[in-house]
Amino acid sequence: ELGSELSYQASHDQLTGLINRREFESAAANLLSESSADHRGFALLHIDLDHFKLINDSLGTEAGERILREATSVLRGRSRSGDLLARIGSGEFALLLCDVTLPIAERFANRLAQRAAAKRFVHTGQAWPLRFCIGVMHKSADGDQTIADLSSGAAMASRLARDKGDRYIGIFRDDDNDLRRQRDDLIWGTRVADAITQKRLILFLQKISPAAEP
Repeated sequence: ELGSELSYQASHDQLTGLINRREFESAAANLLSESSADHRGFALLHIDLDHFKLINDSLGTEAGERILREATSVLRGRSRSGDLLARIGSGEFALLLCDVTLPIAERFANRLAQRAAAKRFVHTGQAWPLRFCIGVMHKSADGDQTIADLSSGAAMASRLARDKGDRYIGIFRDDDNDLRRQRDDLIWGTRVADAITQKRLILFLQKISPAAEP
């Protein structure tokens, strides 16, 4: 019993009861490898609970835990049998939809966002919308994307949707210039940080002085 309990704690989030990131990546990788020829593909939804940090910091951890439980309830209610749902960050969730096309996944994400937006989180007399920013990346049955590729692409699409502010659903497409720019920014940010750490980037400055005394 103790071994079973320890195994559960290692693979699940204690607050929501959902599987954690490590368990999700392992289970999702297995699902991707087992798809059949007539399978319509997979779609990974990266779901970011909008304003979660603000609520958690301004109203306290008790309010933060309550809104996480409400978000989990909405996600559980919309998830289908055979799909994979996990909490992968402080206010982040991942949902792997199995045997779906991209249009089906996009409609699903829109309905999910609408279902959340229809709810209000009330704490000490204040009402907050339960709002999701959702990034979607699809993999066809014969696609070679890994679960890491899907996670990265869906997360970028979610960030882009949130940054634009006029919509809360982002679809990852290879030909999307905004996504390509965001990916390049991340790559170059990492390269610059590594170069500074490894002392391969040296900054010089030169004093600028007037040519003549004023």
